[in-house]
Amino acid sequence: MRRARIGVAPIVVALVLAACGAPGGSALQSTGDAPSADAGLSVRDELQVAMDATVATGRVRISQSLEISGSSALPSVSIDEATVGQAAFGDERQMRMSADLTALAGMGRIEMIRDGSLMYARGAAFDELAGPGNWLLVDLDSDDPAVAPFAPLASGQNDLTMAIFYLYGLVDEVSVEEGVTLADRPARVFSGEADLEAARETIPEARAESLEDLLANMRVTGVSPVIRAEAWVADDGLIHQVRYVYRIGDRLGGGTMTTVMQFSDHGEPMDLDLPDASEVVNIEDIDVGGG
Repeated sequence: MRRARIGVAPIVVALVLAACGAPGGSALQSTGDAPSADAGLSVRDELQVAMDATVATGRVRISQSLEISGSSALPSVSIDEATVGQAAFGDERQMRMSADLTALAGMGRIEMIRDGSLMYARGAAFDELAGPGNWLLVDLDSDDPAVAPFAPLASGQNDLTMAIFYLYGLVDEVSVEEGVTLADRPARVFSGEADLEAARETIPEARAESLEDLLANMRVTGVSPVIRAEAWVADDGLIHQVRYVYRIGDRLGGGTMTTVMQFSDHGEPMDLDLPDASEVVNIEDIDVGGG
């Protein structure tokens, strides 16, 4: 039995990423629940249709960027590809991602795979437990005490597909900007303020637990649950990019965190490329007591 201490700090892979260039276009065309030009739907309803259509594709490829500024406690960073990967929207959770945590925590690049309740993680942050180059396996449904510190790695803001579901928290007026291009294709940008606490009233039940995990983390760190939200809907009716601006609380030095997540290859098959058993070490086979 391998003996090791759990030396992995709570890893927060902040959601979202860099915009594909500054969007341009005309002035805002509609606000709030005023009827839009499309089939008489309100702006809010149009965005809901795009959200539903995006989720219905089943899977997306994801590229994220991250910027932190104005904090007295966190480093000022701007990472073009903080996280890349692919994730499924369905109830059977599947995801494969790679995240570069060098600038944030000096941990280098980590890889993570989720296949239902099973999570595989590899990188320098896990080498003490699994051994260099090996994958650490965690069954998130297990009641083994060793599993608990790792559960947040695959939930909350680390559940990549949650970026769409934050839009359920949009409150008050929602505006739309016409005449925008994103990656050389026509798009519209829906903007508003999202209250993630309010999203609990409307978010699909299957995502409620991830939302609760996120809110719990935000409370602990003092990050406001009210965020600025923008969603780019392309001419295919699908969401291709979201941008969120978070206000960082005093506990983390204030300032803002901006994340932008780009979605592509909607509905394309997913290849999790699960590791060979010879490269896997189960957390439940490790004595994490120290000594």
